[in-house]
Amino acid sequence: MFNKITNTSKLCLLFLISILIKNNFELLDSQFYNPHLIQFGAFEISDDEYQSRLKKSLTKKCVFINNINYSDSISILQSLTQTS
Repeated sequence: MFNKITNTSKLCLLFLISILIKNNFELLDSQFYNPHLIQFGAFEISDDEYQSRLKKSLTKKCVFINNINYSDSISILQSLTQTS
């Protein structure tokens, strides 16, 4: 991804994640599993588990509405990184 400002792609990924969470999406297939994605909550699953989750997700009615604002996205992202 091309950008003129450092870490812009990370910000875009985080915003996408917050939009997907807000709209109850189940999966985001990154095709890669590495420390960069792990820091944003990525985790690896087996192909069988992926197929099962995908099948379940496809039966679910989801509406992709970008009805999220900056403060919503920050709250969602903070909830992903909190540990207790």
